[in-house]
Formats: sequence, structure tokens, C-alpha cells
Amino acid sequence: MAAKAVYVHVGLPKTGTTYIQSALWESRERLASAGCLVPGEKRVSSWLAASDLLGRRPRGAEGPQVEGSWSRLVDSVHSWGGDRVIFSQELLVNLARRQAQRMVKSLQPAEVHVVVTVRDLARTLPSVWQQEIRKGRTWTWEEFLSAVRDPDRGPATAGVASRAPASR
Repeated sequence: MAAKAVYVHVGLPKTGTTYIQSALWESRERLASAGCLVPGEKRVSSWLAASDLLGRRPRGAEGPQVEGSWSRLVDSVHSWGGDRVIFSQELLVNLARRQAQRMVKSLQPAEVHVVVTVRDLARTLPSVWQQEIRKGRTWTWEEFLSAVRDPDRGPATAGVASRAPASR
């Protein structure tokens, strides 16, 4: 029997990942009848599994459910009778090499295929800025762009890596 194919979708931020995850979750039954598993008992399961794989232990209502959730996801993949699995989670963009290797090894003997979605910068930047404004940030578009161009000159955001000041 051929190995299962596991498609791991790593959506970079602001690339339509939430839409893809919604479509997958809402289509779970149809996909399952066609031999494709969207793993997890509930919609948050992919976030829990990715958090566990990354070694994150968030606080809050979902925190206690994180530990062991990657193993539970892997068990569901291995016990699936179909030939395909698709797993989508943007947190996977943060995997270090060692964690990515652990992910692939734990899914063996399945063939693991990584799918990355991207978006052009001209559409990504306004989307990141808008999301920051919705979170209560108050900087202008010009201030945001200045920070993107030179993080030392403006406020750091989710889309701009903070840097320590250069030593003089």
C-alpha cells in the first residue's frame, strides 16, 4: 500500500490562511468521504497541535489542552484509513529546523508535502497595518511605512521585527 500523503499548509501571515482553514473545516465531511482527513476534534485543534510542536504553553482556557496535542494529531493521521491528510496552521511558519524535522519524522511513513501561501508586499503591508489599527494602535500609515523601512525610526509591529539598538 502506498504511503499517505500529508499536506502541511503553512500560511504566512496575511495570506488568506484563515479563509483556507475555514473552507477546510467546513468541508471536513465531504473531504473525508473522498479519503482526505482534516485532523482535529474541533477547529482550534490545529492551533493546539502547532503550539505543542513549537513547545509553546499559552495561558488561558485552551492552555491546558496544548500538551500532547501534537501527538494526538499524529495518532489521528496514522489511524486514518484514507490516503490523504491536510493540516493548516500559520504558527508552523515559526518552526525551527529541529522542530520541522520532528514534524516530518513523526508523520512517517507518510509523504509530507509543505504548501506555503504568500502574498505580494503591496497587499500585505496595508493588511498588517489595518490589523494593527484594529488592535488599538494609533500610528498613521506613514509612520507604519517608516517603521517597515527602518525599524529603528518607528514603532515595531507584528509585521516588523524588533531590533535592539546598535551598540555605539
